[in-house]
Amino acid sequence: MRVELRCDSSAPGHARRAVGELEALDPVRDDAILLVSELVATAVGNGSPNGPATVELTATEVPQGVQFVVETDRAGRGPEPAAMVTWLVGALAQRWGVHRRDGTAKLWAELAV
Repeated sequence: MRVELRCDSSAPGHARRAVGELEALDPVRDDAILLVSELVATAVGNGSPNGPATVELTATEVPQGVQFVVETDRAGRGPEPAAMVTWLVGALAQRWGVHRRDGTAKLWAELAV
């Protein structure tokens, strides 16, 4: 799955709906929706008024489950998860992180299915 979302307050809701429609996530649907919502909200919430107009959400199957990636074009500091987000994502995901390279930032998390 790949979804391009407007980089505004509507993005987490659109991300929740997109992930909610993925049949492969039936056993962990609620966890996946919450996880993606937090990743997208972090990417959008840390944006600047002059930041990107969109963020991209992808979901990809990995051997143990699914990996979610939220990518945004950040010239500045990039998304930094708040303490509560760090705790929540860490509790839900098997692995997660933030990667920055060449002006882009990717927040990612893997969820066991």
